[in-house]
Amino acid sequence: MDNAISFKNVSHIYQPNTPLEYHALKDVSLKIKKGSFVSIIGKTGSGKSTLIKHINALLKPTNGSVRIDDFKIDNKTNNKHLNPLRQKVGMVFQFPEQQLFAETVKEDIAFGPSNFGIEGAELEQKVQKAVDTVRLDPKLFDKSPFDLSGGQKRRVAIAGVLAMEPEILVLDEPTAGLDLQGQEYILDLIKRLNREHSMTIILVSHQMDDVAKYSERVIVMSEGEIVKKCYPDELFTDVEFLDQYDLRVPETVKITKQLGAKGFNLDKLSLDEDELINEIINKLRNEEKNE
Repeated sequence: MDNAISFKNVSHIYQPNTPLEYHALKDVSLKIKKGSFVSIIGKTGSGKSTLIKHINALLKPTNGSVRIDDFKIDNKTNNKHLNPLRQKVGMVFQFPEQQLFAETVKEDIAFGPSNFGIEGAELEQKVQKAVDTVRLDPKLFDKSPFDLSGGQKRRVAIAGVLAMEPEILVLDEPTAGLDLQGQEYILDLIKRLNREHSMTIILVSHQMDDVAKYSERVIVMSEGEIVKKCYPDELFTDVEFLDQYDLRVPETVKITKQLGAKGFNLDKLSLDEDELINEIINKLRNEEKNE
């Protein structure tokens, strides 16, 4: 099966049959391939967070169904059968460090797998592997997670999810509140998990520069519906569409357009800052040769 995730005509209604009834998802269908890096974007209230909570059955569809490999989730799904799914799908919510609670870093990272019955040498191995993956200093093992910096806390929280060895990692604004260095570290970590471990990544973000740089595909949501599924370069060159849905143009696209307006036209659109710099340098070198 090529698809890691499949939504079929999924709707979700909060507080149905009450005056507060709210249709958060409306007949959503989508497929996400195994090993892909997909970003979900849209304004606040567009349905992004509701959508991703269906991926490990934190929410169940009011109508329709979600399939994660061999797991089918619908409104009849029994919670007793969800543990294997929740090992397969790791969820990192916004400000995950607020969910830290154990006395030591090591205990916090070990909590997830130990809760699923893993213990002894196998537990130690999973914790160590997760720590190595996020490149957390082992000297921090016996420290309280509350004594760490914001960036270190974020790594501990992500390591706790990775200790479950998920095949799918879902992240909701994982860089929120971090400084620029912390943001780059987390995003590079996520991309490394995708490239080196073939982990399926689902990223929810308001940061269009990050979406442009790291994503293979982008899903745009508005008012509970999917309004566009496309490649990043297709999305971020459609300024009219971005304006329609109040989405910001990435800095790389702005710079490319500003250069073009001054007669300095690049051969291709680069959504990565480093690639854009190299493209500009190569263009200048070629123009010098042709003079």
